Amino acid sequence: MTKKKVQKNQYGEFGNVLLSNEELEKLKQRLPSSYNSYIEKVDGYIESKGKNPYASHYATILNWARRDGETMSQKQQLQDRALNKKQEQGRISRKPSYDLEQIKRDAMMNTTIKF
Repeated sequence: MTKKKVQKNQYGEFGNVLLSNEELEKLKQRLPSSYNSYIEKVDGYIESKGKNPYASHYATILNWARRDGETMSQKQQLQDRALNKKQEQGRISRKPSYDLEQIKRDAMMNTTIKF
């Protein structure tokens, strides 16, 4: 028997995490408040190592979540939910903007000063 080749999409800041649409939906159901965080963690790990040590990124994310006992802090869960909501609304894109005029406008609107 041969395995059917399934189309996988790239996820994460560096695009190293490969998941099918079905796998992504399963992650959203199983880890609703933390799936995006785990995608970013695996993506960063792969990028930092310079190679892909995993046969299945879906299985890797589930294993990392089990290992962690899904004990993410309340703050992290809220941040993940807010990020996911912004991504769904199209307010955050996967690729950064290098529009200098937009960056200047955003900087002028930011009145929060942190020391």
